[in-house]
Amino acid sequence: MPSATTRRRVKGRPRRWFEAVGLVLLLAAPFVLADAHDGLVGPKTRHYVADTLLGARWDAGAVDAEWTARPFWVEPVRGNGVRVAIIDTGIDATHPDLRGSVVGWRDFLEARPTPYDDDAHGTHVAGIIAARGHLQPDPFAHYFPFGATGVAPGVELLVAKAMDRDGNGDATTVAAAVRWALDPNGDGDPSDGAHVINLSIGIETPEGDGDDLPFGLPTVASRSASETKVLEDAIRTAYDMGAVVVVAAGNHDPDSAHDQVTFPGTMREVITVGALDGAGHVATFSNRGAPESGKPDLVAPGIILSTFPKTHDTVDGSQDGYLALGGTSMASPMVAGTVALMMEADPSLKGLSAEGGRGGHTERMRAVLQATAVPAGPSEAAGAGALRVDAAVATIDVGEGGLAWGRIMVALTLLVLVVVVSVRIFTARRDKRRRRTALRAAQARRAARSRYDPAPAPVWAVQEEVLVAGPGRAMMRVQARPVSDER
Repeated sequence: MPSATTRRRVKGRPRRWFEAVGLVLLLAAPFVLADAHDGLVGPKTRHYVADTLLGARWDAGAVDAEWTARPFWVEPVRGNGVRVAIIDTGIDATHPDLRGSVVGWRDFLEARPTPYDDDAHGTHVAGIIAARGHLQPDPFAHYFPFGATGVAPGVELLVAKAMDRDGNGDATTVAAAVRWALDPNGDGDPSDGAHVINLSIGIETPEGDGDDLPFGLPTVASRSASETKVLEDAIRTAYDMGAVVVVAAGNHDPDSAHDQVTFPGTMREVITVGALDGAGHVATFSNRGAPESGKPDLVAPGIILSTFPKTHDTVDGSQDGYLALGGTSMASPMVAGTVALMMEADPSLKGLSAEGGRGGHTERMRAVLQATAVPAGPSEAAGAGALRVDAAVATIDVGEGGLAWGRIMVALTLLVLVVVVSVRIFTARRDKRRRRTALRAAQARRAARSRYDPAPAPVWAVQEEVLVAGPGRAMMRVQARPVSDER
């Protein structure tokens, strides 16, 4: 028969296993949450995108970017399943880093059937969002992008050419391009439309329109309120249908007094982006918002190396297909690409509806981008602060898969902890009661052994009979009975 000590040890073993499981779940929970989105895509889908607090490395062989710092792993979201519309000067779809990314094209100027870019601005913007680069091993056995790697290389591009070879256009053409992006095949069903629309453009102002900067912001000529309203209506339609419109804040001459955010960046329905310089400060050319206007919404790197048509000579005369350019035109696609990553993380935020009522998509994205931004200066210049790609993607909720497992693990961990604590409390109280009962029993036994009873002893009478059975042998018989019992 096992001793009491043995029985307690055997009975306690399942409880200890249960507590051990709870401890393992508790210790594993932070790692599960950190890597929960790994379930969306396999581990080989890693790529470098910008950690925009410290900068981005956009490497093209021997060409150095003006914005350089450590890259950030975003694993494994790449913008897969998200369509981004670029309304600009076109795109060089034959560029090695952009080949295969264009799924829709419309030329609103010359109606050419195949993509082209006679200005290069659109190709540069497209690379910041969607360039796929070529991974080559470095001497230290790590992998860095050879070529330009965009923020969201898994997206599909819808490209509309609405600006000419000089970067000029008009508001009505841009408005038509926005409406096309929402329903490219024109069948009334927006299921093939763009989830994100990037507008690296601005309304022309009398001075300070950025033309004195290399590749300044493409200029939209709109001198009448009616033309402006056409574009306003198109953008509001996109907002209401659920598309997120990202707009450059605009560039200005640092010596000019005209430094206000340009239209359509002033609209409430868009996410307006200012630019950071190579030191991480708000660039001197980045337009400022009016007091209490809430614009720009945030700032992002604005001096970036990206794709460039090989048919165009770069400023140094080379034709290597890459060039570092500066402007809010470069900052806007950084945010547009980040929004695409967030949409892959939470697919519920990329649905378009012809009936409208989905402006909450933009508001949700704006709230997360601003909440995760890092302060970078006064709000009229930097908005909520500098973009953090990693923090924004990590913060957005996931509807299916990915972080859903993280939530399950957290819930399970909390449940196990509650049960463990409850069992601990119950067993502690039970053991206390048992110890109290055992103590009382021991005290009772000790008291019984030491008790003195002064009652009188019973009186006995003894009758003796002796019988002789023969020589040398005798037997005595004794019989006793109580005379009285006084107890």
